[in-house]
Amino acid sequence: MDESPCTCDVIVLAGGRANAAMAGLTGTDKRALFSFDSMTFAESTYRAVRASKFVNRVAIVGPPELHGLFEIRACDIVIPERNTMSENLFNAYEVLKPQNHCLITPSDNPLLSTSAYDDFLSRADWNFAFSYPYLRHSTFQLKFPEAKNIPVKLKDGVWIGAGCVLINVQHYDALKSGIQRVIDSRKSLFKMVAMLGPMFIIKFVLRMVTVEDIAVRASRILGADASFVADADPVFAIDIDDPEDWEYLVEW
Repeated sequence: MDESPCTCDVIVLAGGRANAAMAGLTGTDKRALFSFDSMTFAESTYRAVRASKFVNRVAIVGPPELHGLFEIRACDIVIPERNTMSENLFNAYEVLKPQNHCLITPSDNPLLSTSAYDDFLSRADWNFAFSYPYLRHSTFQLKFPEAKNIPVKLKDGVWIGAGCVLINVQHYDALKSGIQRVIDSRKSLFKMVAMLGPMFIIKFVLRMVTVEDIAVRASRILGADASFVADADPVFAIDIDDPEDWEYLVEW
């Protein structure tokens, strides 16, 4: 990281609808409006990122009800959601027009904290095209025992990824198609690995690759340098998508 202080603008993705089972548990089909510990998911995410010492402007994209939420009233830009996550992200980017760097983060996690963001952003290399946080699966399990997240088994350990990413806006055009592919593949580990090529799939299955190998391969495909930031806060790996996730969160 540069010796001089670095700051970023932020896009909070708070769009999307829940299935009937989740709507029945939470009282709403709007993911941003799920309530935990007396605050909606959208508000808790915004509060956490807004307080970061690395953050300048914040844009949040989601349903019209966001305008009525107390915490969101101080947000720089509130953007109406569109039909898909990629449409929400790319439209928000054009509206916000981030300067220098942009942190993209979801709002499907009420446990996100300012300290988690500050830790990641303080250790990210801001000269890279994008930085992505990850951690050992064993560390995640110490914080969240019996959580059902799927780990990635590599030659150098068993890992779990986070949900946010820091991008250098100078490389946005080069990264855009890759971001679209990641969004389309995000629910399938196999599809994510397949993005790196057929030979890489074989090496992955045989556990012949390391985290560094993935970073190098991703950099070559995108034509932009990738940085993976280890030992991220375990809260980054939580997401609340279905009734099983919700029941775990409440019990935890």
